This record gives sequence, structure tokens and C-alpha cells, in this order.
Amino acid sequence: MPIIKDKYAAKGANDRSKLLTRKDNKAIINPVSTGIETQQKQELKKRSFKQASSVRTNRSSINYYNFLEVNSPKLLFVLEKGQSLNDIIISEYNSEGSSNVMSIWTSIGDQTNASFTVSSGYMTVAEGVSYARLLSLEMSYGTTISSADILNNTFYNVNKKIYFYGAVLRAGPSITYSITNV
Repeated sequence: MPIIKDKYAAKGANDRSKLLTRKDNKAIINPVSTGIETQQKQELKKRSFKQASSVRTNRSSINYYNFLEVNSPKLLFVLEKGQSLNDIIISEYNSEGSSNVMSIWTSIGDQTNASFTVSSGYMTVAEGVSYARLLSLEMSYGTTISSADILNNTFYNVNKKIYFYGAVLRAGPSITYSITNV
């Protein structure tokens, strides 16, 4: 039998892998994670969100309207072209103890011939314009609601002028709204 030549003897005592000693196409070694906990990752996300939201370039205007007349349609505000409606907060502070009805609707186009009929706090008839009911609700004393989840960017950077009207069954509610110029 022939003697098998030792093919590794020529390499000498150094038995390092070719992967580590070659000059071209060296192995890429990724650093090992330092073990950031999930809680720490969530905190970092919160901080970055807070920093991003604090650097807003758009300014919001916050306004309000108090309902003093009943069953009478009132123009609450106008959303101009390019503006965004962030939120409508409705607060019922009628102290009569019974619930109150409120309705809010929108209209577009020329409002010079607009005519609305309100009954029991609800807008029932509109003439001379097109309209859409945004919300109608019955609220008890001390109730406050925010419509941010309902709006959910519905009125973001609008492409035409939108009129917001409202009416109530009993005097007392107030509306706070926030508009941003985009």
C-alpha cells in the first residue's frame, strides 16, 4: 500500500481558517446586539415620536362656540381650502338635568340661498344647498366628547370651502374646534 501524503503538513502549525486569512472577500462579522430590552425599545420609540411631533411647522388655531339659542341653525365655522380640521370637542353643561340633542352638518358651495329647518335639535330640512350630516347625538349633563376618532383625517387639506353648521334642543353646549393651515 502506498503511503498517504499528509496534505496539511505544508501549512505548518497555524491551522487558521482560510475564511479569516484571505485578503479578498473577507468574512463579514456583525456586531452582537447589546441586548436592549423591549421596554427600552418602546421608550426610544416614544421619545422619537415626541421629538418628531414637537417639531411641527403647521400652527393650529383653537376656537370655540357656545350655543345660546335653541332650535336655530348657526354657522359654527368655515374650513377654508387647504386647511385641516383636527378635532371637534363638544361639552354639554346644561344644568336642567335632562339630556340635550345636538346636530352638526356640513355644506359646500354658495351659501347665500341656504335655508335650514331645525326641529328638536335635529336639522330636518335644507334648501338651496347640498349638505351632509356630520353627527347627531343626545348628550346628558356633564358629558364631553371628542370627534378626533370619528374625523380621522376626513377633513385634511380640503380642496374647497366647507361650512359647518350646528343646532341644539336646549341652550348650554359648547364646541371647541382646532383647525390647521396646511
